[in-house]
Amino acid sequence: MVVRPAVTVPSRSTGLALAAALVAVWSVVPTTVGCSSCTMEADDAFVLTVTDAQTGAPICDAVVDVTDGAFMRSPKSTPVSPVCVYQGPSERAGHYTIHVAHPGYVSQDTDVTISQNQCHVNDQKVKIALVPSS
Repeated sequence: MVVRPAVTVPSRSTGLALAAALVAVWSVVPTTVGCSSCTMEADDAFVLTVTDAQTGAPICDAVVDVTDGAFMRSPKSTPVSPVCVYQGPSERAGHYTIHVAHPGYVSQDTDVTISQNQCHVNDQKVKIALVPSS
């Protein structure tokens, strides 16, 4: 004789709450791919800090354009004590040109290549020091 447990079908609202809870738990539980441990968190391809080349002071209102072929984004700064950072793009490997401009400074371009591992992009920290214009 096989004994089977009773199955209760949750109501719609309980089912939605359960699904939301499972998604929340899944986003922090690592999954395994090969020998590596992967997470569901999205990594930014780079974290950029922009400073004044003479004083080292952070420049939080620069215009930043990120391109990779036809791909283009213009990230805004996010304050991170004691500086501010420009981040992105999320989970996208590529060969980027980062153009930084600000009134009163000489614009600067830098190239960054972002590779991908089994789980995420291999993010890079990029620092650009803008030189005041004469």
